[in-house]
Amino acid sequence: MMEKAGLSRIERPESDRRSTKVWLTPEARRLMQCVLPEIRAARQGVAFENFAEREEAEFKRLLNKLCDNVTRGGSARARKNR
Repeated sequence: MMEKAGLSRIERPESDRRSTKVWLTPEARRLMQCVLPEIRAARQGVAFENFAEREEAEFKRLLNKLCDNVTRGGSARARKNR
């Protein structure tokens, strides 16, 4: 359905017929950027429903810290413990 709408591209390699690769088209990425903020806003109310304001802020702070660590490949301490 998404492929027919021009939102995805599907590739089935001849070398491995078990695998299927799917990519979003530029149009799908633009559409995603338009609707994603609305989806996030609607879901956020549910996700943080029973959180105090400070708990929500702390959770977001820690999640951002985690994402930063993953993006940078972790700290020297984490690499040493591997």
